[in-house]
Amino acid sequence: MACGQSLRVEPQRTKVFFILLASLLAGPNLCHCSPSEASVTTETAATTTATTVAAASAEPEVSYIDMLKDWIGKAIDDSSPAFTRKLLTAEVSTECSFGLLKLVRGVRNLEPWALRLFDASGKYPTGMFQATRADLGAFDECLETTVRDSDGEVSARGQYCSLLAFAKNNSDAENYILPAIEMTHPRLKKFKNHFYDSRFPTFRLGICTISYCNEQELQELINAVIPPVVDLRVTSCITNDFPRPTTGQIIIIAFLATLAFLVILGTGLDVYTEKKAPKCRHSVLVRLALCFSLLANTRSMLSISKDQSTDAHRFQFLHGLRFLSIVWIVIGHCYGTPSEIFSRFTNNVALGARWDIMVISAGFISVDTFFFLSAFLLTCVVSKQKSSGIVVFLFAVIRRLIRTAVPLFFMLMCMYLIPLITSGPQAPDYVRKLSDEVDNHWWQLLAQVRNYFYDDSAVPLLPHLWYLSIDFQFFLVALPILLVCKKRPRLAIWLFSLLCLLGCVLSAWQVASNNITPFMVVMVESFKVFFNTTYGYYFYPFYHTMCYFIGCITFLSLGWFQRQKISVAFQAAGWCVAIASGLCCIFVKMVWYQDGEPIAHFANVSAAFFDRILWSIFLVWVTLACATGRGGFIGKFLAWDAFVPLSRLTFGVYLIHLPFLQLFLHISRERIFFFHFILISLVFIVLVWSFVLSYILFIFCEAPTAKLDKLAFERRGNSKPRPPADSSPNVPANGFSPEKPAGITCVTDNVGEVEAQTRPNEASSRIGIFRGNGHSGSYQL
Repeated sequence: MACGQSLRVEPQRTKVFFILLASLLAGPNLCHCSPSEASVTTETAATTTATTVAAASAEPEVSYIDMLKDWIGKAIDDSSPAFTRKLLTAEVSTECSFGLLKLVRGVRNLEPWALRLFDASGKYPTGMFQATRADLGAFDECLETTVRDSDGEVSARGQYCSLLAFAKNNSDAENYILPAIEMTHPRLKKFKNHFYDSRFPTFRLGICTISYCNEQELQELINAVIPPVVDLRVTSCITNDFPRPTTGQIIIIAFLATLAFLVILGTGLDVYTEKKAPKCRHSVLVRLALCFSLLANTRSMLSISKDQSTDAHRFQFLHGLRFLSIVWIVIGHCYGTPSEIFSRFTNNVALGARWDIMVISAGFISVDTFFFLSAFLLTCVVSKQKSSGIVVFLFAVIRRLIRTAVPLFFMLMCMYLIPLITSGPQAPDYVRKLSDEVDNHWWQLLAQVRNYFYDDSAVPLLPHLWYLSIDFQFFLVALPILLVCKKRPRLAIWLFSLLCLLGCVLSAWQVASNNITPFMVVMVESFKVFFNTTYGYYFYPFYHTMCYFIGCITFLSLGWFQRQKISVAFQAAGWCVAIASGLCCIFVKMVWYQDGEPIAHFANVSAAFFDRILWSIFLVWVTLACATGRGGFIGKFLAWDAFVPLSRLTFGVYLIHLPFLQLFLHISRERIFFFHFILISLVFIVLVWSFVLSYILFIFCEAPTAKLDKLAFERRGNSKPRPPADSSPNVPANGFSPEKPAGITCVTDNVGEVEAQTRPNEASSRIGIFRGNGHSGSYQL
């Protein structure tokens, strides 16, 4: 029995050496060694009368490597037996035990691969007292390290892992750490809860080990020797072994290859039939193939209406609003996305005291601009429909859901190929978050109710998808009202006004009864307040009700506004009021960023009620003035032709930019200094890549989906007789003819724009409210 126990204990003793090696970092025992001295023999001249000359002794060169080896050996030999006993309790495999033994031997002998492991590991997050949380080490150096056996074969590789430390002793942090941090900025003491929040590690170290022990075994070793009061976690372990594609990834690659073939086929048929066989373009199979044509879809994206009598030309300024809004949102996310990659994160607090940060944080209100545009264009399209029944509503909902969900899930599908494309210190963590979020919330994305299921337990990878859900929910409310009140626009205006008022009242009531801010404030003293405001207030429809339904009211009032004779003085006053309202909405938030004292309860409630009203005043006047030719140089700038194709890619940019930014931060090998110039440079990186990837998304998914949707849902309408050619069109109250549909489109809405602008209102519009190139995607971004 004793012999059996000895056999079981003996392999475990090899683990002692690994822990003893760790003690070198904190062990007080030092080996003071002095080099040995040797004498050098002297030559003497033998003469009968010469004296004997003593030879001078020379000191040999000091070997620092030998000194270091002696010091390491001494530290290992003098390590505590209690440390060894704790290590023996760890449940690890035999391979891991022998690997640790080999690691200790390699460190003791200063093997080249052992030196690389030490050099590639993070030591200490320098600048920790300025909120620098990470020392990433040398990721690529670690993965390039190999351990070879006597035959020269690779027996093990370097394995890069992240070691996360979470603070548990808050009193020590307040008594010793925070006083040192406060020297950077006096307001930092009010953000002390940020430093030991359980959602974010206190610091992250990149550690380089050998691949004998996996992530779970390394965690077992740490749990065995580290006291429970210290929370250390090993995560995101990765080696240089190229991952083999999974079955799902193989299916995705095959699907993308099929799409690429269809794009090539459609492009070839487009070129051939356009010149040599134009009659073949009416064939159903050819039309299906042409839906994937690269040339046709690119032309539709770049097309610009030159007919000044069309709504596409009148509303071209909306492209400028949409493009500037998406840029604003990207800037806000680049500044506001939390990550341990940023160094000197205390600059975030320092920037909060400056006026220019208000412009950056106003990216939150830019989302309400999208809601406004969505409602405006929805009302524009519905006003041109000849029928308004339950069938119209059902077809509209189905088509909108298709054109919203297909690009979203196409993007998510492609994101599963990221492990085959790139790698980085936190890439495994990125893939894990993606998998968890899609597996647990896919049905919420499909049902467009994702905004109700966010929680503050962790920071989501895709937090921006709440917008799609709320926009779809607004669509379900606005569309029936527009269809029922189609011939009674005043009733529709009253109903939408009531909804706007209700949204403002609910917002004020929520702020009055909960510990939240009246709008999104990035730098708040408590993470709990921030997450409660985000997930329980900002992500709910009532907060954005004002800006959405005021968009419907704006279009319904457009005809009346166009008929009014407005003097130049009144127009100037209108612009002054609109600009003042917009600036007030942006810069009034400075009080919540700068004031160290609690904001008065009445001020919070008032801000919650009037915040979106001020922004709506700005949007309403800009839209009415530019749509009726009173926009001046502002209208000309917003209607710049260069904004048109960029605006049509904004939906894809919105979907892609935040996952790309998260990926950029997760695979970053070095820390990023949190400073204006660096962050603006990051904005350009994210914007350029997002537009490039959005174009690819447009060619492979959005444009084909839009054309196939149009082909499927409008074929039935094409079989019905067209109205007589001499029938006079019914001009709606807004003054815009249904013979010239509004071609203002976003990402996918540009499909068939040229055809829609030159074609009369066909009977196909009876099937759904989206005729020509109109569809649900138009009213998102």
